[in-house]
Amino acid sequence: MSNKFGTNYKDIKYCYICGYGSLMNKVSRESNFSTYLPGLPVFVSSEFGFKRVFDGNKLIIVSNNDYNTAFSAVIFKFPVNLLNLLDRRESSYRRVLLPHNYIYTPSRFFLDKSLPVYIYLPNYIPKIRSISKSNYNITYLNIVIEGLKEFGSEFLNLFFKTTYNLPRIKF
Repeated sequence: MSNKFGTNYKDIKYCYICGYGSLMNKVSRESNFSTYLPGLPVFVSSEFGFKRVFDGNKLIIVSNNDYNTAFSAVIFKFPVNLLNLLDRRESSYRRVLLPHNYIYTPSRFFLDKSLPVYIYLPNYIPKIRSISKSNYNITYLNIVIEGLKEFGSEFLNLFFKTTYNLPRIKF
């Protein structure tokens, strides 16, 4: 499998997946694929050209030429032979290559730059609506927040700072 950046990934057995929603939760990742999938906390640069937004139901990343921001995410190593299962799970999204130069890892974590990193972008034009106390998916947000606690309060707080349109409630 080669890509527009000229790298040939034909013979790889693993890749990385960059999760910015429920895939940041270890239990959610592992229950979907029945395998151990430890995550690495990372930041995706604003130069990637997107920002993370809560649409009331789930977290998505949207392109906004006027104001893109860095956002926190979790990267995990994933077997290439299971990508079709992940593609099915993310059926309303498309898998695209996320170049390594847009990913920043805390110094204590190592990211193997010989492996490709994929992120899922929406296949549709999202409709972002205002969030009130009664019209959003609290269960989904709790899954994300519980997953982020694995990486400490600082990383959890960065999620709140790098996500737009979150409801104004205490979690």
